[in-house]
Amino acid sequence: MNTDDMCLSDIEKESEIPNSVIGNSQCCGGYLDLEHTFFTTTGEPVESLDGDGWFVIGNYYGSAIFKIVDHKMERMVDFD
Repeated sequence: MNTDDMCLSDIEKESEIPNSVIGNSQCCGGYLDLEHTFFTTTGEPVESLDGDGWFVIGNYYGSAIFKIVDHKMERMVDFD
């Protein structure tokens, strides 16, 4: 993601995301398939999530990171 294209709120949001979650979002998925991963609040990948954490979904064309708090999702950052 080019930081020149980000507004201040995007940069603030990205700074709270664990590096392992950002790294996964930049290389997840394939050309035609869609991949998703759940992470704990500290950035550890898990099979499923029952509580707060992170959700990454993406493919070859891009991805998005969602923050999960109290079973509600907020879109945090998109990557091309």
